[in-house]
Amino acid sequence: MSAGGGKPMRIFSDEDAEFLSPLLAQGLSKAKPEQLVGFRVSSSAGSGSEPTTGSIYVQKGSIYLTIGKGTKPTGFMPESAARTEPAPAYASGGALGVMVMIIDYHALAMAPMPAAMPIAKTTPITPIAPMLADAPAKAQVASDRVSQEAGAGELMAQKLTDLRIAKEALAKKDSEINMLRKESAWMKRELRDRNEEIKALRSMKVSAKSAPKRKPAVATRSR
Repeated sequence: MSAGGGKPMRIFSDEDAEFLSPLLAQGLSKAKPEQLVGFRVSSSAGSGSEPTTGSIYVQKGSIYLTIGKGTKPTGFMPESAARTEPAPAYASGGALGVMVMIIDYHALAMAPMPAAMPIAKTTPITPIAPMLADAPAKAQVASDRVSQEAGAGELMAQKLTDLRIAKEALAKKDSEINMLRKESAWMKRELRDRNEEIKALRSMKVSAKSAPKRKPAVATRSR
């Protein structure tokens, strides 16, 4: 992020970034959808430099960074990864003319590293850990919209899961029905074969009863 002036200069030094990055990441991980993370970086006592304050929050794949007081940002390096627009009142604290830097972190991750720039601050700094702050009522509208979109996404995911489970259950029932049909056909075939065997046995018994009996031959002796 570059500061105003004839030549682009960095707002945050490597020391600032190294100190703030883990704290801001921790704050964002704990922040609720209706909250943003505030930070304040102060110069050493007697330097006369104004502290740099601001806020940060994440929404729809972008980082929204606002510098409320201190050196005003005029651009971002690489330029393709960010854009600026007027900051909402809940992010600027009601101050006029404050801009928010909207950084696409997917584009930032793919962009080449920019050339090194001089740092706007030359005095030692005493960073202060970021604090969570509730956004005013205007921020609630945006956060509610984000929450609604997240809820709609969760609802859609749940419906897709339910549909998949229903399809799996239907496929299982179809498989069971096919198995029952095969078993029914097998039982019918077995019954038909047994009926034929029974008919054959009955036919053999009837034939045996209807056959005439022959008298045994007796040998006689004549005198």
